[in-house]
Amino acid sequence: MTDLQTRIQQRIKELEPETVANRRHIHELAELSNTEVDTSAFVEEKLREYGFEDIHRPTEFSVVAILDTGREGKKLALRADLDALAVPESEENLAGPRVCRSRTPDKTCHACGHDAHSAMLLTAAKVLLEVKEELCGMLYICFEQGEERG
Repeated sequence: MTDLQTRIQQRIKELEPETVANRRHIHELAELSNTEVDTSAFVEEKLREYGFEDIHRPTEFSVVAILDTGREGKKLALRADLDALAVPESEENLAGPRVCRSRTPDKTCHACGHDAHSAMLLTAAKVLLEVKEELCGMLYICFEQGEERG
């Protein structure tokens, strides 16, 4: 394993509490496909907070941040989905009472795991931006609206 890989892994471990907090926040938002108003706003806000300036909205609720190293290299994309499902969320899971719940538990929840995927992608984006000077090529960080309903 390279020094860069080791440092990236260490940084991800350090950011675990932030990743969990982001996941819980997104979980509480739980918006159906093509209505991800608050979720996409939260993601864009976090990306700007992390230092991304080149941010686009290719669709109404999708968010794409571009990390251009300014050096030749591959163009890669990392993506996560933003939407939730129209599934009621119970007050308990297998381990007992839920730590966080959808703000609309009778209507919508992240039963599909997109809340975790988005939180992990936010962490990856933050760490990769921090090591930008050691990377080459371009990276597209994509948060997609409406995956569950196309």
